[in-house]
Amino acid sequence: MLPVDSMQLGHVKEELLKLTKKEIMAQRRLDRRAEETEQNNSRLSVMAQRGQDRKAEETEEKINSRLSAMVQHARDRRLNVITIRYKLFMQLELIFTPNLFRRECWVCVSLPHFSLPGNDALFDIARATPGHVCM
Repeated sequence: MLPVDSMQLGHVKEELLKLTKKEIMAQRRLDRRAEETEQNNSRLSVMAQRGQDRKAEETEEKINSRLSAMVQHARDRRLNVITIRYKLFMQLELIFTPNLFRRECWVCVSLPHFSLPGNDALFDIARATPGHVCM
C-alpha cells in the first residue's frame, strides 16, 4: 500500500462530505416533493368528498320541485297550443257560419278570405272550373 499523507486524507474527507451533503439535499428534495404530492392528493380527495356530499344533500324536495316545474311548463305549452287552435277555429267559424245556409259555392266563399289582397288568381281559377256553379 502507498503511504497516504494527511493532506490527501483531508481532501478525500472533504469530497466525501460534499457528496454526502449533495445526497442529503437530493433526498430532502425528494421527500419535500413526495410530501407536496401527498398534500395535493389529500386536498383533491377532500374536494371530491365535498362535491359528493353536496350532491347527496340534494333532497327529494328539490327533485320534486324541479319535476313540478317541468310538468307546469309542459301544461302551459299545451294550453298555448289549445288556445291558438281555439282562436283559429273561432276565426274560421266567423268566416264560414254566415255562408253556411246559403247555396253558394264554398270555394267562392272561402278563397277571398285566404288569398292575399289583389291576388284573385285562385278565385278566378275556381270560377273558371268546368261544372262550377255559383249563385
